[in-house]
Amino acid sequence: VMPEVALSFKTFTSRAVMEEAIRRLREEHGAADFDDAVDPMAALRSLVRIEPSGVRHTILSGLSYPNGMEVARHGIVYVTEQSGQRVLRVNPITGDVKVLTQGVIAEPNGLTFNTDYTALYIGGFSEVGTIYRLPVAADGNTGPLTEWAKKVGTGQLDGMAVDACGNVYIADYG
Repeated sequence: VMPEVALSFKTFTSRAVMEEAIRRLREEHGAADFDDAVDPMAALRSLVRIEPSGVRHTILSGLSYPNGMEVARHGIVYVTEQSGQRVLRVNPITGDVKVLTQGVIAEPNGLTFNTDYTALYIGGFSEVGTIYRLPVAADGNTGPLTEWAKKVGTGQLDGMAVDACGNVYIADYG
């Protein structure tokens, strides 16, 4: 079982590089280690849940460059789809998906919850430099998206985190 496979491919930049990596992994581990043997590229555009025992479940496939991901206290997963220009809320058990934003945040990438999980901060990789704030209720429903901080770094906003004091940290790729 290779749980790292579901997470490690998102950084490859070309289809040829990804296909070569998949070919090598299949040689080492066999095609049975992949959920989608017909289209191995689908595994690179998927949200996969891996149980502590190593059993894998593809929750959502066909995504357009999934990148940032956070899990709320109640287990709901929030995912940015960078090339798809979307932020999604996904129930990892039922597979239910709700589009929270589409086309509003240019190239949504990093995201993180505040300390009490009542808001999600989302940054884009588009050189705009805006961090957005999305209120999140205890049941997972969201409020209106607002611009929280503008002109942050070069605007190529990547990974994000919040410390115990509520400070937001962001990796600026540029």
